[in-house]
Amino acid sequence: MPKKSRTKSPAPAVKPMMVSIAVAAQLIGCVKLTIRNYIKAGYLRSSKVGRRVYISVADIEKMMADHAVRA
Repeated sequence: MPKKSRTKSPAPAVKPMMVSIAVAAQLIGCVKLTIRNYIKAGYLRSSKVGRRVYISVADIEKMMADHAVRA
């Protein structure tokens, strides 16, 4: 009897709810210090899990929309 091939279907793309400071910086296109300054200034809210700091993707998108440069 022939073996059945077990090919996995590709996983659906899932958007993360929280990202690290490094990933947030990549999303916005800045350095990590800028993200930390945005948190300190109140533009972004953050959550700590142990020693790690996470930022909500929704908050990043909202901040980018609120502070977008309009020509």
